[in-house]
Amino acid sequence: MKKVIIAEKPSLAMTIVQAIGGNFKKNDGYFENDKYVVTFGFGHLFQLYSIDDYFDREKTKWNLEELPFIPSRYKFKLIDDIGVKKQFETIKKLIDRNDISEIINCGDADREGEVIGRLIIENALEGQIKPIKRLWLPEQTHETIRYALKNLDDSSKYDLLYDEGLVRTCVDWIYGINLTRLLTCKAFKTLPVGRVLIPIVEVIYNRDMEIKNFIPKKYYQGEVDFEKDNNTIKFSIDELKFDTKEECIKAIAPLKEEKVIVKDIQIKEIKKQPKKLFSLDKLQNKLSKELKLSANDSLKIIQGLYEKGYVTYPRTNTEYLADAEKDKVQKIIDIIDKDNILEMKNKKSIFDTSKVESHSAITPTTKVPKDLTGKELDVYNIIKNRFISNFLKEDTILEETTIIFSLGEYDFKLKGSVVKSLGYLNFENDLKEKTLPRFAVGEQIQCNISVSEKTTQASKHITLEELNNYLKNPFKKAKMTEDEEYNMMLSGCEIGTVATRASIIEKAIKLGYIKENKGTFYIDDLGISLIETLDKLNIDLYKEKTVELQKMLKKVYKNEISKEKALEIFSVNLSSMINNSKQIEVKKIETPKAEKEVIGKCPKCGKNVYESDKTFYCEGFKDDPKCRFTLWKNNKIFNDKGKKITKTIAKSLLTKGKVNVKGFKKKDGKGTYDATVIMSINGDYVNFKLEFNNK
Repeated sequence: MKKVIIAEKPSLAMTIVQAIGGNFKKNDGYFENDKYVVTFGFGHLFQLYSIDDYFDREKTKWNLEELPFIPSRYKFKLIDDIGVKKQFETIKKLIDRNDISEIINCGDADREGEVIGRLIIENALEGQIKPIKRLWLPEQTHETIRYALKNLDDSSKYDLLYDEGLVRTCVDWIYGINLTRLLTCKAFKTLPVGRVLIPIVEVIYNRDMEIKNFIPKKYYQGEVDFEKDNNTIKFSIDELKFDTKEECIKAIAPLKEEKVIVKDIQIKEIKKQPKKLFSLDKLQNKLSKELKLSANDSLKIIQGLYEKGYVTYPRTNTEYLADAEKDKVQKIIDIIDKDNILEMKNKKSIFDTSKVESHSAITPTTKVPKDLTGKELDVYNIIKNRFISNFLKEDTILEETTIIFSLGEYDFKLKGSVVKSLGYLNFENDLKEKTLPRFAVGEQIQCNISVSEKTTQASKHITLEELNNYLKNPFKKAKMTEDEEYNMMLSGCEIGTVATRASIIEKAIKLGYIKENKGTFYIDDLGISLIETLDKLNIDLYKEKTVELQKMLKKVYKNEISKEKALEIFSVNLSSMINNSKQIEVKKIETPKAEKEVIGKCPKCGKNVYESDKTFYCEGFKDDPKCRFTLWKNNKIFNDKGKKITKTIAKSLLTKGKVNVKGFKKKDGKGTYDATVIMSINGDYVNFKLEFNNK
């Protein structure tokens, strides 16, 4: 008897085959040896029904009368793709084989992976009963795969994760499909939205409106400056801020004759701690700053490193490792510690199970890469160096000096540090060193005090780091402890998840709601229209409501509420929102018409020629009689010679009647040649002939 393993993707199936070993034979859509059959999906093979599917009809025009649409039972269908259908039939036949005694689900190690795997298996079984196990891979090294195969879990262990994932899938569908149709029908403009997309656009909109409406205000502040050992030292005195210049001049007058006195010098040696291991969002923040990568681009690279087995599962929201992982960490240390500089550190700042949900912080694995280059190598080294920093034997020791000065009744401080022992700074230098001139307690220094005119500054546009931090904890307070932060996050007080945020940010950009430039976000015109339309319709899916819904998903996972009850609550909430907004009128969103580029003049009628997806056409096609002049981009004469009519070629043909083309392919496929193509018009037809340079 054999076991069939269903991997989420072909690449993972291949990795599993390599890890198991044992003379696998490659077949169409699967691999097989004497113990295992390894097959795969392409990520999602199934998707939820569309509204039209539920009515068993062809696609119809959207209308408000059908909203809200809440199915009594959610149905999934196989994705309409030849490759998907073929692969699913392969999986069905494998599962149905008499020699298959057990099915092993190897979807990605998260709730979406759980849903993907189970939908494939449940639909393939068609009511049959066979034992189902779960292959859970926190990393994709051969060692981990072999260990996990010997220690399989029953599929039932992940039932609650599946329930949570299923509810999220269904909820995102009903919110997305209903609200998108509502907004589109109301505003006469396609406005795709979703449960997480709306608060992302809203927070960027709010910041940009705050900046737009900001009114700068002048103020005046007392400033002190003095020279010491060829250094100019400046201080602004916080207590001496005034609305008028006269008030400030009056306040600093008594200080004109005073000297700066060195009141106290404090020198202490401190042990500087490295930053914690990476959660996905913290890693994305660093990559945005250092490598200028977008959230989506960085996730693709990190996911690629995971699939190659070089780092642990990346879609994690914690910066901690579980206590049970100490042996694993020791193995990683043993592999990468070539210079004997690392040691196991059993510290609460590294190992804390209470702050780990499904997956631990991102670390390197025991598989050391030899094939990485470019950005992939840069990202791997950043992850590796953060790991090394946390397990380094050598401490980072700084001598920190604080000098307290006084000027009359006002005190101010100057701080600087000197590195005594580099420690982790060798691998991740996050220190801005500041050396200080030498001072002595009681020293008096001649100074200048003056009035500085300043202007209040607007807030800055939102960066990726700010956006990630906001989505991770939208209700974070300034004095909140780390334990309080993690308790809120683990209770569901977040918008979306680290696994989905990058793709939704990317979607908001592609839809034209927001713009991104070098890791900073700006609202776009359509985003402004979206938020204004939502507000007018009283559609509230901003942070309070979204977090409330997110917490409901966590309750499903913790078995505090059934998936059926959660779906009912979500449905009632959505129905109320839709019904309350259906009677409200909103302004139609006008789409500004982009000016078409004129490619040239029509050789038949003299009117403008424009570009479409497939042709260059004359605007006279609407006239009576019609002008039928057309240049097809995939013109047969050009196509047969490995070329197509580009904009540059079209412009030359329209202005000169001919064009020089390089690199035409020869008929026998051996080599290329250059020619001049001459265009002529014969009635409604465009003809071409080639001339060759005799030289």
